[in-house]
Amino acid sequence: MRRLALLLSIIALLLAFTATAAANTVTRTVFTIDETELFGAATFVCGFDVYQRTQGSIQETDYFDNSGTLVRQIFTNVGGPIRLTAWNPANGKTATSTGGQGEIIIENPDGSYAASDALNGIIFNFVAPGLGTILLSAGRLDFITGFVAGPHAFRDQNTAAFCNYLAGS
Repeated sequence: MRRLALLLSIIALLLAFTATAAANTVTRTVFTIDETELFGAATFVCGFDVYQRTQGSIQETDYFDNSGTLVRQIFTNVGGPIRLTAWNPANGKTATSTGGQGEIIIENPDGSYAASDALNGIIFNFVAPGLGTILLSAGRLDFITGFVAGPHAFRDQNTAAFCNYLAGS
C-alpha cells in the first residue's frame, strides 16, 4: 500500500510540474483574409457607396498567464502586407493600399474587454495613379484609450482627395 501511495505521489508531483511548465503559453495561428464589404467610414464621408476588398495573411499570437487566462493578443502580417482595394461600384474607380499594420490587444486582468486595442504602423495608405496618396492613416490608434498619434484621414477630416477621385471628379 505504501508503494502505491508513493507511486501516486510521484505521479501527482510530475503532473504538477507539467501543469507549471505549460503555464505562460503562447499560441500562434495564421489565417488568410479575402473579404469584400461596404467601407462604412468612406461611404459615410463620401456620400456614395464605397466597397473595400481586404486580402492577405495574418498571424494571431495569443499570450496566456499561469492560470490560462488570455492576457495579450498580437496580430501581424505574414507573407507580405495586407492589400486593400477601395472602389466605387457606380463607376468602377479604384484606389489601392498596402499596409503593415500590427494590432496589439491587452486584456484586462479581470477578463473583461481589453484595456488597450491599438493599431500601429501604416493602417492604410490609399494611392491613385498619377496622384499618389489620397487617403492615409498611420501611427497609433487605440480604440479603448482614445490615444491617437500620426495622421488619420477620417479623424482629421482629410478625405476630399479620396472621395473626389472615387467619384470621378
